[in-house]
Amino acid sequence: MKIKRVAIAPNPRKPWAHRIARELRRFLARRGISVTHARQHADLLIAIGGDGTILHEREHCNLPIFGIGSRTSYVCQARKENWKPRLSAALARPRLEKRMLLSGTLNGKRLQDAMNEIFIRNSDYRVLEFGLRINGSRFKFTADGVIFSTPTGSTAYAYSAGGRELKPTASKYEVVALAPYRRGFKPLLVDASQRCTLTVHTTYPAIAVIDGQFCHGLKTGRNTLVVKTSSTSALLLQSR
Repeated sequence: MKIKRVAIAPNPRKPWAHRIARELRRFLARRGISVTHARQHADLLIAIGGDGTILHEREHCNLPIFGIGSRTSYVCQARKENWKPRLSAALARPRLEKRMLLSGTLNGKRLQDAMNEIFIRNSDYRVLEFGLRINGSRFKFTADGVIFSTPTGSTAYAYSAGGRELKPTASKYEVVALAPYRRGFKPLLVDASQRCTLTVHTTYPAIAVIDGQFCHGLKTGRNTLVVKTSSTSALLLQSR
């Protein structure tokens, strides 16, 4: 892979991201790599700001991504303190790593693909009633919500809620309930080839959230969320 043109996306709310963006332009110029605002002509997107910046930018482009974040970033390949040697290594010996995305439909409406997770939860401090079908297995439980997490997202919300930390390139995703009543549902690992159908019965406000970036309201009554692995993947630039 030869990288000749790069698009840069600093988080507009973080002053340090704009400072690094200015340094990055000089860093790339010294290596003969041009910066372009036309993403359709770029070979790579460098997202500066953290994991949330990657999640936001990934929805708007299909370029390989290199992320520069902070100490709390897990998806980003570099932090603001060490981005120069990390990026130098990745540019010198580039390798693209595929990350699983999850595809969801809510009541028949296609949702944005998720790099971290799709989750449903109440928004009025009330429990929800869930029915879950995975192939021939069926589960019924009450909880504050449910998380469908990719391997990438397994270190984030799902892990904090009791899920397992998966290898980033694992061929499984997981289902984790948020505060299930009487611990009536244990976290499940689901093979990448399987789909999950979740029914949600609610008379209270509830939302579906994708990667903490996109929100969709549930209707009163019965809702159906279908989750499966997406036919597309996210690409992260790594060094060999």
